[in-house]
Amino acid sequence: MLSTLSKIRRLLDRRSRRQVLTLLVLSSATALVELCGVTSAMPFMALAANPNLARVPHWMQQSTSLGALGLFILVCLTLSNLVSGYSLWLGFRFAHELQTRLSVRLLQRYLGRSYRWHLDHHPATLAYNLSQARSLVPQCFNPAIQL
Repeated sequence: MLSTLSKIRRLLDRRSRRQVLTLLVLSSATALVELCGVTSAMPFMALAANPNLARVPHWMQQSTSLGALGLFILVCLTLSNLVSGYSLWLGFRFAHELQTRLSVRLLQRYLGRSYRWHLDHHPATLAYNLSQARSLVPQCFNPAIQL
């Protein structure tokens, strides 16, 4: 496991490593926001089941406080979904950019090799390596980003 992480780390440049750390922080924040959004529904369900639990001022009706709480929960859940969607969008955008950068880097290395080196290596093998580099991101990085 550690050797795999070490290999992945070597594939990433400084900018990509910073982006990975940013995505980790953002995904942790997303988890907290989603937790708050989900747990905010509990008091609403308790009040909807038993409206007598609410202690409201004498000038406010119980149905008004239940409606206000429902609106608050709706806003919390909407914000939670927006943050989650933004986090996923950033993750997939990063994965797509990483896929492109890795492929370009590998192709540049191939193009920088000598003519003799190319005579010793079959073009189909080089094309296969390029396709494997492109499939590395969807197979490894996308699940890690979603996790």
